[in-house]
Amino acid sequence: MACAYKDQNTAIGLILGTGTNACYMEKIDRVGTWDGDYNEPKQVIINMEWGAFGNNNRLNHIRTKYDEEVDLSSVNPGKQIFEKMISGMYMGEIVRLIILDLMQQDLIFIGQRDGYGDYRTPLFTRGGFYTKFVSTVETDEGIAFANTRRVLEDMGIRNPTFDDCAIIQHICKNVSKRAARLAGACKYLF
Repeated sequence: MACAYKDQNTAIGLILGTGTNACYMEKIDRVGTWDGDYNEPKQVIINMEWGAFGNNNRLNHIRTKYDEEVDLSSVNPGKQIFEKMISGMYMGEIVRLIILDLMQQDLIFIGQRDGYGDYRTPLFTRGGFYTKFVSTVETDEGIAFANTRRVLEDMGIRNPTFDDCAIIQHICKNVSKRAARLAGACKYLF
């Protein structure tokens, strides 16, 4: 909202990064809890703490099992539900959990197990797939999947197939799209 000092038409402030939050300008006469002077200022900034949306279970109908696992393994289970669905701190982990689920069902990376029947990859470690990898994978164009292959090889997945790369890119794009759509849907709050 610091932009409001330069542009009086500024109406909202939004952060979408490691975490997320929003605030907006509201006329004082519409703030039911205001007990100060009604003459000046004529409006105030309302901090929404929108990362906490869903703490009351109202987002349960759109949460996935991956969202629930991210929440349960976080430092604050049951808190900041919306933030865990859209912010950079958690998007890589959501992607990792989806990939892990597909690996355990033998739907991707077939033939990548070692002699003991286990994969040797950071994908089995919480936080092992960084959100920056989501962005890197999304930038791939065409069918070569150079960025996706590089990320997967860094993860210990050797010679991923075309289908493996296409699936990983699909996962990354859809986790990002969901985050963007959820954040965008909140414009109707203002």
